[in-house]
This record gives sequence, C-alpha cells and structure tokens, in this order.
Amino acid sequence: MEFKTMKPQEKSRGSAFGTSYHVCYSRKMGRQITVFSNLCFDRIIMHEMNHAVESYCERPFSDSCYINGKKVLIEPDIAVEYSNGDTLFEWMRYEASETSSIEDRISSWSHQTGSKVRILRPEDVYSGKYLMRNLHLLAARSRRVSPGSKTDDKLILYYLKENTEITIGKLYEKGLLSRSDGMSYISDLYYRGKITIPKIADESISYRTEVVANA
Repeated sequence: MEFKTMKPQEKSRGSAFGTSYHVCYSRKMGRQITVFSNLCFDRIIMHEMNHAVESYCERPFSDSCYINGKKVLIEPDIAVEYSNGDTLFEWMRYEASETSSIEDRISSWSHQTGSKVRILRPEDVYSGKYLMRNLHLLAARSRRVSPGSKTDDKLILYYLKENTEITIGKLYEKGLLSRSDGMSYISDLYYRGKITIPKIADESISYRTEVVANA
C-alpha cells in the first residue's frame, strides 16, 4: 500500500482530544503533517528519520468492524509502509486503561481485514533520554538539504568505513564537513540511512558524537 498519495482524514483542532497540536513539513512525504498529540508527533518524527520507512500517513482512514454483532469505529493514528513492503497500522495510547478498552476492537479489525497492527504507549516510543531531542534536531537539519541535491558521499563514507571511533568533530577536523552546513549534511546522511549514530538515544548530539557508516 502506498501512503504518499493518501490524504489524511480531516480533523478540526477543537474536536481533538488534548491540547497538543503540531504542524511540520515532511521531506519524506512532501507535504505538511498535522497531529494532535505529542506522542503521535514524536512517533511521526521516528518514521520520518527511519530510512526503512518508505511512507506513512497520519489519520489515514476511518473504518469499522463488528464485535458481538455491534458495529464499532476504527481509526488508526498512523499507517506505515516499510521498504520491504510490510504495512502496519498504529494506535497511540497514554494510559493502560485506554489500551485495554480499545484492544478488542483493534484485534477484531485486524483479524477481519488481515491487517498488521501495533498499539503504542509512551514507554514503547521513548527508549532513551535523548532519542527524541536528537531525532527532532536531525529532522529539522535534514529539511535544509534539497531532496534533489547530488552530494557525493564517497569520501566521507570511505573514511568512516576505514576508521573507528570517528566523531563529528573529527570529521570537521579532517575537512570532510563544511563549517557552514556540516551538521545539515550529517543529518541528511542519517535521513538517507547512510550512517548510524550508535548512542543517539543516550547522548545529546555534539562534536563528540560518534558516527558509523552503514554497510
């Protein structure tokens, strides 16, 4: 299923549960993303910066299923398509009581449609103290790079593959990063899945941050 051309379900800000409201441009989707909770927004950023995610859509559709003869509404928070072809539908829940009350509906819909589903709570999303802070930084910087730019990655990736324990600061010292836009380039490499930041969840990104080239 391709989500790049799917239009999210309209939802007025006043009808949304909670008070959080986020709007940002998605380089991956080529449009503005709007979400109504911090948890959902952070999950969207995770998908945006995960190169294994091909596309996604917030509030993708409204559907229904039957439980004990009663028709119930089904509204995923996010639909995700991975580069391997897998499709997953996600629900964000803050409280355990919320999860238990909706789990039967989601399970029944999954069984009736053959769809893969996932219910996520905060502890499932926030896996490290600095993860979201770093991902938001990388996402913002990566948006500064034109999707059509033809950057030659060979030199920096060769250096990373031939050496160990290389930090962002070392790449600046070696002249492999420009002082004017080096961090944007690092963010773009991460966005495209060219590099990994091993301690992205545990340390704030700085000149001392180690980066590793992906195979």
